[in-house]
Amino acid sequence: MRHPRGRTPRPGRLGRPGGAVRTAGGCRARDARRPSTDAGFSMVEIIVAMFVLALMSIGLLPMLLGAVRTTQSNRELAAATTLAGASLDDARQAAELSSTCAALTTWKTEVTTSDPVDGNVAEATVGRCPTSFPGTIDVSVRVYPQTDPDRTLAALSTKIVVDST
Repeated sequence: MRHPRGRTPRPGRLGRPGGAVRTAGGCRARDARRPSTDAGFSMVEIIVAMFVLALMSIGLLPMLLGAVRTTQSNRELAAATTLAGASLDDARQAAELSSTCAALTTWKTEVTTSDPVDGNVAEATVGRCPTSFPGTIDVSVRVYPQTDPDRTLAALSTKIVVDST
């Protein structure tokens, strides 16, 4: 058999097992029957990668738990502030209806409000009636969990104008 360039092929090089073959472009390529030494990841590499991933996960776990706690605390604070604001709005509406100190005092006796969803309680405090009119009266609302009355979640206060006792 003659080589295309006029040379005779050496034994074991072209078209033989373990040798190189020429592709359509003229480049030499490995014989498909020869096993490759870099076929994929070894088991050791996979175990090392899993170990590194586990270490990174353990490092991120405290940050994730802290974020969950902060989210829960912010949700609780937002619910308490909303309940306190709603209670102060009720006080303003009671004062607008009659503009008297007696109306706010009556409102205060009816105002202990409980939120059934979050289990928070809003407790209102109405200050003393002014000595001269028109005057202002201090109204404050404290929100605490139903299970722990000593823990204040939110506290808001305002001054409401009254015209008479």
